[in-house]
Amino acid sequence: MFTVMEGRIEIPVLGSGPGRIFVDKPAGLSVHNDSGKDLCSLVKALVVHDSRLRRRTAYEPDFGVHPVHRLDRETSGVVLLSVTRDRFRFYAEQFENREASKVYAAVLHGNLEGPGTESAWKTWRWPLSKRAGGRSNPAGPGKRLPCETRYRVIDRSEHYTMLEVEILSGRTHQIRRHAKLAGHPVVGDARYGSTRATRYLQENLRFDRLALHARSLTLRMEPGKQAESVETKKVPDVMTRLFQDDRITVEPVDPRAPEIVRMIKALDAYQASLYPPESNHLVDVANLAGPDYHFIAAFDRKRPLAIASFKRTGRGYVEIKRLYVPEAYRGRHLGRRLMHVLEKAALREGIAEARLETGIHQHAAIALYEKLGYARTSPFGAYKEDPLSVFMRKKLRTYNPK
Repeated sequence: MFTVMEGRIEIPVLGSGPGRIFVDKPAGLSVHNDSGKDLCSLVKALVVHDSRLRRRTAYEPDFGVHPVHRLDRETSGVVLLSVTRDRFRFYAEQFENREASKVYAAVLHGNLEGPGTESAWKTWRWPLSKRAGGRSNPAGPGKRLPCETRYRVIDRSEHYTMLEVEILSGRTHQIRRHAKLAGHPVVGDARYGSTRATRYLQENLRFDRLALHARSLTLRMEPGKQAESVETKKVPDVMTRLFQDDRITVEPVDPRAPEIVRMIKALDAYQASLYPPESNHLVDVANLAGPDYHFIAAFDRKRPLAIASFKRTGRGYVEIKRLYVPEAYRGRHLGRRLMHVLEKAALREGIAEARLETGIHQHAAIALYEKLGYARTSPFGAYKEDPLSVFMRKKLRTYNPK
């Protein structure tokens, strides 16, 4: 396995052979329109400096590295590059004759009606012009030609639909234009989608790419042989995470429910491993279920992932209690999301301040609270000064979802 590296850009080489190199292009990288910095330039530099790859591909220096097909700058995934003249013609003819096939993963806005994975594929058949369009005219200017895109629904979240897509014709931005015409533009599409939605994704969810990935490419590698497929190892994490996180809901929950009790007990055990009993300020399940507490959990479908609560103190503030994200579910911003929900709930009750006590060994939790605007303060309520405790507070007059 070879890997092209350029600064922070990593370009996995998925396969190679006589006259060919398959790579997994990252989003934001041009295939061949940015000399010295594009995909072809980077792969050429690798071939020139890697004798094994030169021999394996029978590289022709006077031909160089050329893309056999196109992939938009904004799209990631499998790209076939050729390094010999005869193999370039051989592969290019398969694309021209529609013998090669590409399958994409795409995340679309909204709930797209369609069959699930067990059902037949459906097809978009809107004619498209050869020239690219825009959000006001996705079909494009001038003469429009027959065009087909097959798709099937893989999964749905609250706001998005995950698709598997296959192109049956070859128009510029075909999937993106058909998705827009269907009323469900590809997530992150600055050209065909909503400017407002794109800005929201960037500013609030840190999602700054097009949610379109060329998952696999199938064609004949050698004359007279059967077609073979080359696939990327997985859909990019940023796309998968966006979709998975959108399946998460946060709801009030009874802390006496068995699956929630298990999480509370796991948190108790974790706290006991860090601090002596006199420095642990744990609240039992019976109290958490009482009227003074607002207890919530984050769910993926019906599976609880994390918990949190606040206590109504009657002193003009709520106290955050029992925020816990099991290790298996960390990295999905669940703590941040639960804190936002608690803060909004406090504001709805007319309470404009939140306080909390945590321990000095819980560095990730302290960092989260600080990012959310909590500042260190002195002990409050019944708490006493403790070298193992950290006390924090935040005014909740404004709510910032970032």
